[in-house]
Amino acid sequence: MGGGRRPPARRIPGRDPMINFALDDRMEALREFLHAFAADELRPRARAADLAGTVEPEVIARLGEMAGDRAAIVPPLRSDEGLDGGPRSDGMVAVVGGEELAWGDAAMILNIPGPGLAGPSISSTGTPDQHRRFLSEIFDGQGPRFGALAVTEAQAGSDVSNLRTTAVRDGDEWVLNGTKVFCTNGARADVLVVNATVEPGAGRAGQKLFVVLKGTPGLAVGRIEHKLGLTASETAELVFDGCRIPFDHIVGGEEALRPASGFKATLRAFDASRPGVAAMAIGIGRAAFEYVADWSRTEIPRHSRRR
Repeated sequence: MGGGRRPPARRIPGRDPMINFALDDRMEALREFLHAFAADELRPRARAADLAGTVEPEVIARLGEMAGDRAAIVPPLRSDEGLDGGPRSDGMVAVVGGEELAWGDAAMILNIPGPGLAGPSISSTGTPDQHRRFLSEIFDGQGPRFGALAVTEAQAGSDVSNLRTTAVRDGDEWVLNGTKVFCTNGARADVLVVNATVEPGAGRAGQKLFVVLKGTPGLAVGRIEHKLGLTASETAELVFDGCRIPFDHIVGGEEALRPASGFKATLRAFDASRPGVAAMAIGIGRAAFEYVADWSRTEIPRHSRRR
């Protein structure tokens, strides 16, 4: 989606194209805004963030401001609204934004404050009270706040039926035990959504989602992963050792105790993230291609003249 404005899709007389990749005016304005932000704000700071392995607080604040400006261009829509009456306007924002910002620097955009994958996990199946307590009241604009989703373990990731972290009911509380790995923004998350099993022998039907708030006793941060790439993005190990949370922190409330409900909620969070992750990969690939093309135009002729 880089470069100049894309031409509209070619139309065959009497027929509509099967897929129209042209952006409407709002999305094109969003793309141009985010491309400029990536060029002016992210790229000049990317090298320093990569070497430091972190993003400075003032840059995180600037990322939060950018997110607000982005919402002003294309406001978040209800789930039943979208482009041309369709349901996927917010998905388009994630894809357009993911590509353009990752073209600037993928690690830095993972530092954008917000609910992260905790958001779709709670908004898709949580109760109205949980929406208010864990989303509206925490992510209310008073300083940068972060959310995270803790699913992956050493022996299992998307295969949630093999996860071993447990949640056992004890009166009006749940007691969580287990270890999660590769959790983006996990160490600093104000709201953490954790996938745990309430019935180990039930496979995916026993998997449920639970909200654990920052500072809850029994929650500890293990190692912060050292990675070959995306070094400015925090990836944490989280340890739950007798971590007690209120009973009403099970996402979806009593209704969530139905078989397989937690598994479906986890899949919804995955579904919400995967198009954006794919778009980020395209943005990274675009940036690499442009870098190599620029290098080739200058360096290959220069070295050829030496022969």
